[in-house]
Amino acid sequence: MRPGRCHSCSQSGADNLSINSWLRRRVRRTFVIGLGLGLAVQPGQAAAVDEPNRAAAVAALHERFPERFIDPQTLVFADFDGDGRADFAAFLGDPMSNQPDRVLRAVMFRATALGGFEFQGSTLDLPSGGNVTQVLAVKGGILSIDRGGSQGCCAVWRELLKFGWRGGRLRLVGVDESILASGDTPDDRGRSVNTITGDVVGWSLKDHHRTEVRSRLAPRLAEFAGFDYDDVMARLGTWP
Repeated sequence: MRPGRCHSCSQSGADNLSINSWLRRRVRRTFVIGLGLGLAVQPGQAAAVDEPNRAAAVAALHERFPERFIDPQTLVFADFDGDGRADFAAFLGDPMSNQPDRVLRAVMFRATALGGFEFQGSTLDLPSGGNVTQVLAVKGGILSIDRGGSQGCCAVWRELLKFGWRGGRLRLVGVDESILASGDTPDDRGRSVNTITGDVVGWSLKDHHRTEVRSRLAPRLAEFAGFDYDDVMARLGTWP
């Protein structure tokens, strides 16, 4: 099944932050991302970025998208392409807005040899609504769009859309999905998909007992530039 979205649960940005903080604590305990699925970092690595780089990145965003809302706090930096320079990604739009008609996209810029940044591409609009929290994160050179929200009274859902540098492009390399119960005793389920190889690990955690089922899908190649969330997720199909 695709994680359900409690669209009737109207929540403020502060509520979303609380949900996401709780979810992250649970995820550290229950959700192992991409284990055994071959998502090795190639070639990007997380980069330490000083203030001049950040200032240049914000300036590049405003120059390219002068009419769009940009929150500098959404910027994340890493050497995505392995050339030794810190590239960055950011959101266009307000990821913490609770308006159901908000427009949100992720964009990526590559660092140039002259110290500036060059626009490389944008996703299409990412689904959003009053109870969806979306965050950009980088770990080991993998860029993740981390999405989550309420599953009703007793659970939260989470998706990680993971992009890595492959074949000279930032491409979707993995998708992790989970539904996590809100009680003290785990009753969770999810799956991790390697979209390059098609390997899938479905998992469940109930009463502290974890089970896994491995399967395969046809590889689903998709680039960050022009990434169509609805199309990619529909092609990945549902999970139990």
